[in-house]
Amino acid sequence: MNKGFTLLELVICITIFVFMTALVIVKYGAFNQSVLLTNTAYDIASVVRTAQTYGLSSANSDTSGSTQFTFPYGVDFSTSPGDKVILFADSYPLATPDGIYTAGSDAPLKTSTVVRGAKVTLLCVGSYAACSPS
Repeated sequence: MNKGFTLLELVICITIFVFMTALVIVKYGAFNQSVLLTNTAYDIASVVRTAQTYGLSSANSDTSGSTQFTFPYGVDFSTSPGDKVILFADSYPLATPDGIYTAGSDAPLKTSTVVRGAKVTLLCVGSYAACSPS
């Protein structure tokens, strides 16, 4: 009695192996993009949380003894040059705060680059129902 694989069994095994390999390769690209998008969202959320933390914990006392906030902090979603998320101290050091990041007069504290084709196109604050794409 001969033991071993027949040619048909070998072809079927190789076909199953090739099919499974192709399936894994096709799904890997989508999985990889999903992970990159999730990481980008976490990076942006981290910058926003840092701005919140700085804004709530940065009060200092002036000479009269009253407590005041010296600098308001903000996050700028810049689309040129390159997509960047910038955490900044507004109107650093002595200008009037305007709530808008201005290079040169506001101090950038942390800059994160949005990578791999991800792009911030819409920012919704508050209710999701009030948010509509432009």
